[in-house]
Amino acid sequence: MNAKTKPINRTIALLSVLVMITLFIPLRKSTPFYLSFSRLDGRSQSFAGSKQANGKKGEGAFPKKEKYFQRNYKWLGVSKKQRETIFHIYEKDVKKEIKSFGVPHGQKSPLVIRKKGYMQFAPDQYMVNYKQIFQRNREYFPALTSSLLLSTELLPGGDPLFEFLVFVQQIPFKLPPKFYEGRFINSFFTPLICLYEKYGDCDTKSLLLAEFLDTSKDAKGKVAIVLADYFGTSHSILAINRKPLPGMTTLYHPQKGYFIPLETSAPGWSPGFLSKNVTDLFQRGHVFFIDLN
Repeated sequence: MNAKTKPINRTIALLSVLVMITLFIPLRKSTPFYLSFSRLDGRSQSFAGSKQANGKKGEGAFPKKEKYFQRNYKWLGVSKKQRETIFHIYEKDVKKEIKSFGVPHGQKSPLVIRKKGYMQFAPDQYMVNYKQIFQRNREYFPALTSSLLLSTELLPGGDPLFEFLVFVQQIPFKLPPKFYEGRFINSFFTPLICLYEKYGDCDTKSLLLAEFLDTSKDAKGKVAIVLADYFGTSHSILAINRKPLPGMTTLYHPQKGYFIPLETSAPGWSPGFLSKNVTDLFQRGHVFFIDLN
């Protein structure tokens, strides 16, 4: 998507939740194919190397014998002030998450595929189970969200939405690989792995933002992943159930009300604003709305 296209103010009506059936492609006979709305970039990227550190005495709530990975992010806050956030990600959580998502090579059992983070909607047809992944990753994020919130220097009671969105937008946009640690992930990183690898694409980063918002103190607002596809061009955004301000683009669901779109792919997009290309895609394409919380 061209993030520099001028935003427009328009209401996108989500007329149906289950209009994607004609879009999905059957499984191949040899290697399974799982539909992922991550295909803005056809390149396959190898995962980044990782530097491991041992927990030391006096480092907050981390046990001194617990191994963790340290991830440093330098980013510009809403006020354009330079900020730095340091995340400590437990090694055991990374290993657990890698084992929890992605199908081992050659595995074709529907039961195993569903357990590994996919949902089956028709014989031999699957897609990423975003809600399952979101709910599982919530256990990792309270401490990570606290680290991000602390670095924003928000006053007590302040709404972290704008700062959290700006932070996620500045994570490099890059398509994850098809295979990761010997498992077929079809170019989708779960939220913890996105933070660990320090890059992701549209649905990867959208789900990461959802984790931060839902595990922040005094979290408010329902969140949902909204996917659209039009003749092979696909995109996903996060949507939050908030009252829109004048001039904002809104997403309307007949049963769930108004949602504000949150574009995570590139910096510069405030809550409630989308590029013309993205707006046109959601108006013309097949739309799938997935509640997360």
